[in-house]
Amino acid sequence: MHKSENEKIDFILDEHERIFRKQGSLCMALGKGFLVIAILCGVATFCVSGLYLKSLCLSVACCCGVFSRIFNYYSVPEESRMVLSRQELLRLMRLTEDVPDVRQELLNRLLSGKKLTGRDEKDIRRLWQEKVDAMQESATRQREQDTIRKFTGGNKSE
Repeated sequence: MHKSENEKIDFILDEHERIFRKQGSLCMALGKGFLVIAILCGVATFCVSGLYLKSLCLSVACCCGVFSRIFNYYSVPEESRMVLSRQELLRLMRLTEDVPDVRQELLNRLLSGKKLTGRDEKDIRRLWQEKVDAMQESATRQREQDTIRKFTGGNKSE
């Protein structure tokens, strides 16, 4: 790779790391904010008099509790939607360095401008496993053929 490609990939890795660190922080902050409001409204329900105010505080507390749960759920996205960190990408690079086809696929995905997620990691690992299995099968087949050649070659000389 040229130096400019190395710099570009380093920049892409830094960008992934920045997104990975910031991912979900807004949702987490909103979730905690709604939780605080829900607790305050729940407490206010017991402090106010009048049926209308009690039902209003209780309704707001319930709504904020639901919103809090929703935002907290989305603050930690499922693994397949999470942007990969710099370390995870470097691990994938080390994993694929001996398998040219998979290495090229990872490079293409990195240079495409799309942020790689857990789904991309699973795809790359699946491709890597398929290629490694095929190479092992080919090596096993070659050893079997060598054994057969040795065996049949040994019988001809006798």
